[in-house]
Amino acid sequence: MSFDSAAGEVFVRKALTSDIDAIYAIELASFSDPWSKYFFNHSMAQDTEIVFAAVSSDRIVGYGCLSVLPPEGEILNIAVSPEERGRGVGQLLLTAMLNHAAGEGVDTVFLEVRESNTAARSLYEKNGFSPIGIRKNYYIKPTEDAVVMRKSPLLADAGCIFEERS
Repeated sequence: MSFDSAAGEVFVRKALTSDIDAIYAIELASFSDPWSKYFFNHSMAQDTEIVFAAVSSDRIVGYGCLSVLPPEGEILNIAVSPEERGRGVGQLLLTAMLNHAAGEGVDTVFLEVRESNTAARSLYEKNGFSPIGIRKNYYIKPTEDAVVMRKSPLLADAGCIFEERS
């Protein structure tokens, strides 16, 4: 699936190791306690994890990290470059990640999100995630609780899968 944004057509593909610098730049712009480049390299090397890249005009505009251990999956991270926020890139990434998980036999997906991140929580709720608990003081810089969310059952939208583009 792809769509047109102000930056041009946006599509989702599996991230490449050559994408890490761009992904890391989005990570730094998005989070007060960012993951290291090592984490992204490590995720790409795992059989149970996949890193997705949202691409527009040969530029990474967002990414998502998914762990798949059927029958469960976990969205580990998702972020969109500041200039592309509010244009549907996060929705495109989330849909691709959920469809990939469903295709791998996952029927329940979990995630944690900062309690104050109302934009992300709204996106997740719009896509069928429900809050199921709180992890006290889960985040740092600043210290904040995480809302644990779950989507189950997971059904793939056959018209929206990520593309095997390079």
